[in-house]
Amino acid sequence: MKRGYGYIAIAVVMFTSFEVVLKFIAGQINPVQLTLCRFSIGFLFLLPVALHTLRKREQRLDRGEFLDVVPVPLDQAVEMVLSGEISDAKTQVGILLLARRAAGVTPYPPPVGA
Repeated sequence: MKRGYGYIAIAVVMFTSFEVVLKFIAGQINPVQLTLCRFSIGFLFLLPVALHTLRKREQRLDRGEFLDVVPVPLDQAVEMVLSGEISDAKTQVGILLLARRAAGVTPYPPPVGA
């Protein structure tokens, strides 16, 4: 339990230090780059904890679960979705959104007033 408090304290210190650093570099860095930097640093700090936890739990697939990773060209993946060969809804949505983006169509309508 005390370890959790330590992680919270580290998060608070890192978050507040980013705010101070941001004051110095304001206008010199793109906001998207700053967000990527913050998420990357957070990922690097959380990765060892996540890997340790996953190894400790030794999670396995259930008897009815399956996981197939197959490299497929995007056009063929879209055909597999439309024919019903890919039945997982999240996978279908991801493939169709990727196909729209590859075609140059934005996946979401533009904001109101843009």
